[in-house]
Order: sequence, then C-alpha cells, then structure tokens
Amino acid sequence: GLGSLRAACKLFDEIPHTSSVPWNALLRGHCRAGKWVDALSLFRCMVAAGGGCSSGPDQFTLPIALRACAGLSALKHGKALHGYVVRSRREILRSDVFVGTALVEKWKHYRGVLRGLCSRMSHFGRR
Repeated sequence: GLGSLRAACKLFDEIPHTSSVPWNALLRGHCRAGKWVDALSLFRCMVAAGGGCSSGPDQFTLPIALRACAGLSALKHGKALHGYVVRSRREILRSDVFVGTALVEKWKHYRGVLRGLCSRMSHFGRR
C-alpha cells in the first residue's frame, strides 16, 4: 500500500543512485499506487540527474513513464517522452521492443493523433 511506497521513498532518499534500478522501482511503485503526477515528476528528476549514473533512463524506465502519461491522459507529456526517445543518442531506447510497444500503447489512446500521424507518414513514401 501507500505505507510501503512511503518507506520506499524514504529508502530511495538514503541510498546512492548508481544505476537506473532504484529509480525504476520507485517509478513503478508510484504507478501501481496511481500516483501518476509523482511518477512523472520523479522521471523528470531522473532525466535531470542522469539517473545518478552515466546511462540515465533506460529501456525499462520509459514504458513505466509512458504508463504514467496514460494514467493521466497527458498527451503533452506523452509527446515529450516520445520526443525524448527520438532524440536519444542511445540506440537501445530507439530500437527496444518494450519502448516501442509502450509508445504504441500510449498512442492508441489518441486515435485522432495517430490517424494524423499515419496520414503524414503516407506522404513520406510518395516523395
């Protein structure tokens, strides 16, 4: 429950963040508790801190963050995360099946946006 999440947050604040694992665990805990805003706030902190490690958010982080966007129906944040993946210089983020699936799941909530994107993409093949 929320008591466990509070304990996890307290522990998180006390440990060194040398990998994405503690960040991902706390992100997942916030999502499971339906604390979508807190999850996205934590994701932004992770990006700013580089995840406490050289790698920053990884292929496990992004699907969790996208789930938080879906929980909020936050199109703006979902678009920002999609842009983060596209701009990433880390091939694992751009080619990972879990990240790709999470992006598809996110966009299925916005059928109108997806239709517009498909329409634009069909023009690329004609050029």
